[in-house]
Amino acid sequence: MVLGERFGRPGRLLGGALLGCIAALPLAVLIAGVAWAPWWLAVGALLGPGALAAAAVEADALPVPYAVFFRWTLATGVLTTAGWRGGELATPPAETGAAFGYYVAGMLLAVAVAYYDRLWDALTID
Repeated sequence: MVLGERFGRPGRLLGGALLGCIAALPLAVLIAGVAWAPWWLAVGALLGPGALAAAAVEADALPVPYAVFFRWTLATGVLTTAGWRGGELATPPAETGAAFGYYVAGMLLAVAVAYYDRLWDALTID
């Protein structure tokens, strides 16, 4: 049972906002490590996607099921962090170009994780 089904509209909004923040966390950490960036820019990079995700959940504008969105956000954070660790980047990373590349790669690989059931069905032969 997903949060939104159990708690109704407040649960859907809170769940969407939380998922948006989880997906944006590596980007906020990346911005926090940039010397010229003010602190509020990193906070905005974290809370902005959370607000957008909550608005999309409220408007039923997300074209994916909640479970897929949930898997994508968690996988984005995990794969980005794993890429940074595998690339031996510090946290927050000083090499912003490489770190942003890992973030984008993590987001793209997370799509495969989010849709693992469809990919598995396409790859298996009955």
